[in-house]
Amino acid sequence: MEVLAVLDSVEESAKWFRHFPAPDLIFMDVQLADGLSLEIFRQADLTAPVIFTTAYDQYMLQAFRNNGIEYLLKPLDEAELRQALAKFRQFCRPKQEAGNWEDRIQQLLQYVQPASYKERFMVKSGQQLYYVNTGDLACLYADGKLVYGIDFAGKRHIMEDNLATIEPQLPPKEFFRVSRHLIVHVKSVRRVHPGSAAVSNWISSPRPK
Repeated sequence: MEVLAVLDSVEESAKWFRHFPAPDLIFMDVQLADGLSLEIFRQADLTAPVIFTTAYDQYMLQAFRNNGIEYLLKPLDEAELRQALAKFRQFCRPKQEAGNWEDRIQQLLQYVQPASYKERFMVKSGQQLYYVNTGDLACLYADGKLVYGIDFAGKRHIMEDNLATIEPQLPPKEFFRVSRHLIVHVKSVRRVHPGSAAVSNWISSPRPK
């Protein structure tokens, strides 16, 4: 590796990145002489991946949102540093072969930050509110202005949001949208007719009243 520059401040770093070609890799501390290094991303266009090396663990999420491919806490551990460099070599090709860095950063974010989905929903019964676990819902459907969730015991719950808001919060491996008005849990469907959106034979009987 060839060290191109050692920069002590946000101001100095932003100026360097504005005037020189992007390096293959940046090692970046969070706390610099004149503030947080995350400010650099607002002052200069950084296209290189970053390995953060810092004593502050509370900036991890922001780091991964700003080109971060690894977040190493001080004092640095040699084994962890080697793993970070191995990750760089695995996911980031040399500049002359590299594609779109933005796409690569998004792939890395998916790798280090798996998508999270809602584990339970708040529902209404009269003047009371309570929770129902997402995995207990056999289906959700819209009826007029209301959305109902039916659990596997056949009980109907009034949901607080509409289907368009609820759908992105459901794990896609477990739920799918059958129609504009209906989302079902895969375990609640016994048979799907090929070539149509018809779904029959609900496992979650008895039917809700």
